[in-house]
Amino acid sequence: GGRGPLVTPGTYTVSLAVRRPDGSMREYGTQTITAEPLPGMTSTVATSAEVRDFRLATAKLQRVVMGTVSLLGETTARVRALQSALQQTMVPSDSAQLEARALLLKLDTLRVELSGDNAASRLSQPSPQGLVSRLSDVVGGHWSTNNAPTGTFRQQYEVVEREFPPLLARLRAIIDGDLRALEAKAEQLGAPWTSGRIPTMP
Repeated sequence: GGRGPLVTPGTYTVSLAVRRPDGSMREYGTQTITAEPLPGMTSTVATSAEVRDFRLATAKLQRVVMGTVSLLGETTARVRALQSALQQTMVPSDSAQLEARALLLKLDTLRVELSGDNAASRLSQPSPQGLVSRLSDVVGGHWSTNNAPTGTFRQQYEVVEREFPPLLARLRAIIDGDLRALEAKAEQLGAPWTSGRIPTMP
């Protein structure tokens, strides 16, 4: 079910092995194959290395960006659960509730920068392209061909490479700073347990 880029033209060695129930490996042999250029493909040996290097760089960036999308979703769920738990304390804290709402606003700002503004898109209003969309354009367009990356693909990649690290740093600061502080306050207030918190004995 996975999806990856086309291999660049060249000679490859392929081997097949099967792990037996006892843990040993049974090898079925090795074969050398040659991947020929696709019809109409213009890449040479030099650009084949260029294509491979650009794909590897794109794949590494995609792993971190998509992992951050998941982390952002998990963090938002933690704050929402915390917000609900704070409403169930014996003595509700308005300041803690305000902190939770402020945290959700910060996380939503990051979500829009990362994935785009879905609300604006539904209303057909112009909105900046999210970093995920930019990277998806590169992956969807370049991984399906063996030609050298276009100037547009390189530009999209460079935008994500430049703008993503500060965004990740802001998310890390929220998790390590704001969220931990709010979880500690929730524990002091006796709020019901929420994911990510370590309960303390009274």
